[in-house]
Amino acid sequence: HLMTISGRAEGEDPVPGSNDPRYGLDHFGFEVDDMEEAAAHLRAHGAHFICEPWTMPSGSTVAFIEAPDHVSVEIIQRPKG
Repeated sequence: HLMTISGRAEGEDPVPGSNDPRYGLDHFGFEVDDMEEAAAHLRAHGAHFICEPWTMPSGSTVAFIEAPDHVSVEIIQRPKG
């Protein structure tokens, strides 16, 4: 699933941003149904995790891998229900 841009979920606190000028894309994300399965598949295909899967206070599990040009790819599994 391609992730859509959305506001913060209940229980999530925004991370302070930066006003420094920047060119290019910082990150984009994909929503998955099973983080363990997705992480195993990505590792088997040589993905470099810059942030291992972890569970946020909202119950979502997120991870980040590094794509070419140092673009981060967010992988997220939302809580079921």
